[in-house]
Amino acid sequence: MIGRLYSVVLAFSLVAIGCCDSVANAISTNEEALTSSAAPIVELADGAVQAAQTESSLPPPQSMNLESSSSDQQQHKTQDDQILALKGPKFVPEASKNITALAGRVASLNCRIKNLDNWTVSWVRHRDVSLLTVASYTYSSDQRFRAVHKPYFGEQPPSASHSGPGSGGSNGGSSKPFQQVQHLNSDLESLTDTYSDWGLEIHSSQPRDSGIYECQISTTPHRSLFVHLRVVEPSTTVLGGSEVFVGMGSTINLTCVIRLSPEPPNSIRWQHNNQMIGYDSNRGGVSVVTEKGIESSSSLLIQNARPADSGKYVCRPDNAEPATVNVHVLNGESPAAMQHGCSARQLSSAALFFFSVAMAVAANVKAQRNIWSFIYGVT
Repeated sequence: MIGRLYSVVLAFSLVAIGCCDSVANAISTNEEALTSSAAPIVELADGAVQAAQTESSLPPPQSMNLESSSSDQQQHKTQDDQILALKGPKFVPEASKNITALAGRVASLNCRIKNLDNWTVSWVRHRDVSLLTVASYTYSSDQRFRAVHKPYFGEQPPSASHSGPGSGGSNGGSSKPFQQVQHLNSDLESLTDTYSDWGLEIHSSQPRDSGIYECQISTTPHRSLFVHLRVVEPSTTVLGGSEVFVGMGSTINLTCVIRLSPEPPNSIRWQHNNQMIGYDSNRGGVSVVTEKGIESSSSLLIQNARPADSGKYVCRPDNAEPATVNVHVLNGESPAAMQHGCSARQLSSAALFFFSVAMAVAANVKAQRNIWSFIYGVT
């Protein structure tokens, strides 16, 4: 019995010893793993101990790359701006000139663009920053404004990138092949260039429509071209006033002047008492001299004036309002009262002037007489 108990105790002791060895081995293994993964220890000169820094295999946090990312974005933006400046849309100022339009007619503003591609063109009234059109659509509530778009296939001015002969700089003859290649590339690019006209029409234009209009391309930042519009109302005037007096047998000379017209009138007609004057009529002695220019004029000449030639004369240009004058052919009057081309207003002004002078002289004479009478006692 005692022998059996001894055997059991011995067996349990062996098992316990084996478990302890296993646990010790496991603990030793873990310590070696921790020791191998820990940072190496470096002993400094003063006896202090510091853990040496080791490079980590993990990527740096995203916040550490903000500066480099911003720099890359700025570089890409600069490259995009350079590409846009070289290859982007451009205005053709030679085809987008300032306009002077006639009131009541259609005022047409043009904006020619090179290589528009997918960008959008808008027209803006600069006075009140009012958006008028976008692409081919009209945004203004004023139905007088209309967007007009059409491609342009005409000739264009030569490119500024073509330099003249001998412009190779200090390289001399060695730069000629490079210049030829550069000119060839420029010519090939010009073959692929596209041009289009984006216009703005203002129907029944009025002087209040005058001002600055902006043609805008939707790049970032947007590009703008300004066109000045001037809407004028031509004026028609007959020289000599509204009343003209001539003597019978003299020549009636009526001159009509048209000012502020954007273009010379196609025709200027004369009417007498609401009847068109015929230059080949039986009356004879009727002629018209017309001069067209910045200020157009028409002179009506009627020789050997008769009482039947009296009446209302109308100068009627086709691009301006008419002007009216009344002609009086006098019979039996003195030459002083029949000043050729002198109006009634001019006659009345002259008479008033001479009357004023006479009254002043009379008042002066009377004043002098009173003074001498006071001095010498002369009654």
